[in-house]
Amino acid sequence: MDVVFDALTNPKRSVEFDPDVVRIEGLDGPVGPGTRFVQVRRGPRGAEQCFELEIVEHSPPTHARFVNDFHGTVWDTLYTFEPEVEAVRVTLILDARAHALMPRLLNPLLKGMFRRGMQEHLDAAARYLER
Repeated sequence: MDVVFDALTNPKRSVEFDPDVVRIEGLDGPVGPGTRFVQVRRGPRGAEQCFELEIVEHSPPTHARFVNDFHGTVWDTLYTFEPEVEAVRVTLILDARAHALMPRLLNPLLKGMFRRGMQEHLDAAARYLER
């Protein structure tokens, strides 16, 4: 369970399995509550996008929570981990709270795209961990 928790909650590990993560910047110390870093991702058209994130909860091996504010929306992501027989159940809850007009209008229309992106992230992690 610790291996799965570390792969999904240690920002440095995301570049190992998520093809959209180009690099992690500004992560010099230990990972835990208050840790801030920049995740550079490849956007829909190949351009790099920078996401400033903060780890607000980090309780190995049960849960971790990340928050960032990007283009008028606060993205609050909670990972929970539950042991199962020879497996770990990972639950990802993404709460997107728009605080600007355009995201209030567009986010509901883009919900399916966000869901697919999160599923692709989890699928990539599963493939990586099952090797």
